[in-house]
Amino acid sequence: MRDTSKYHLPKGTSADGPDLAITPESAGWAYSGLRILTLRPGGEHALSTGENEFLVLPLTGGCTVAVDGQGFVLGGRTDVFSAVSDFAYLPRESQAVISSADRGTYALPCARTEQGGHSARYGHKEDVPVELRGAGALKGSFSVSFVGSTPITHPRDGHRGGQTRPSPGGAKNHAVVLPDADLEFAANHLTAGAYGSADERCMAVAVLEHKTREINVGPGDRPVTDMRSPPAQPSPPSN
Repeated sequence: MRDTSKYHLPKGTSADGPDLAITPESAGWAYSGLRILTLRPGGEHALSTGENEFLVLPLTGGCTVAVDGQGFVLGGRTDVFSAVSDFAYLPRESQAVISSADRGTYALPCARTEQGGHSARYGHKEDVPVELRGAGALKGSFSVSFVGSTPITHPRDGHRGGQTRPSPGGAKNHAVVLPDADLEFAANHLTAGAYGSADERCMAVAVLEHKTREINVGPGDRPVTDMRSPPAQPSPPSN
C-alpha cells in the first residue's frame, strides 16, 4: 500500500494560531477550506475572512462572535455527540473576533466566493435538521432493508425486537474515479473497500485484477497481512 502521509495532518503541524488550517491551495482544492480553533478560558482569536465566507461551529463549549458591529452568543455543546449546536455565518470581507469565557474548540469551515454583500447571521440549533437513519419510518413497524436480490438474501434477518435490520443480498455500488484523481491512491482505497466490505456489502466494488494480486490476505495477527481473511462461518445476525 502507498504512503498516505500527505493526506494526514497531525494536530498543530499545519498552522500558526489554529490547531489546523487547510486552505484550497494547501489541499489542492478549488474552493473549500477548514480551520480548527481551540481557545483557553478568556482567549480570543481575530479572523479576517478575506475572499471566503465562514461558519463558526462549536465542537465543544460555547463562544461569543463579534463581527461587523454585531455580536452573537453561541451556546455550543458539551461535545459533538451530545447535541446539535447553534452557529454563526461570517460573510466575505468581514472582520471577526471569536472569544471564549471558559474553553472551547470550534470548526471554521470556509468556502471561497466572489459574491459579497451578505450579512452576518446567527443560526439557531432548532433550525438544524436532524435525521434518524436506519430506524424505519414508524415506531414498531416491520422494517426490512434489502440490498441486492441474490438468493442469499433472507427476510428472516429483517425485523427483530422493534429494530430495522439489513438483509444483505450481494449488491454492488458504482465507483467513479475522476480524471484528475491520484490513480494509485484511488486504486489502493478501492481495493481496500472491496476486501474490507466483501461480506455482501454494497461498497464491495470491482477492482483491477493487478491490485488484488498485491493484497496479502491472512490471519489478522500476521504483520504482513493487509486484509484479514473472512471467518469460516458467517457471524450470526445482531439484535
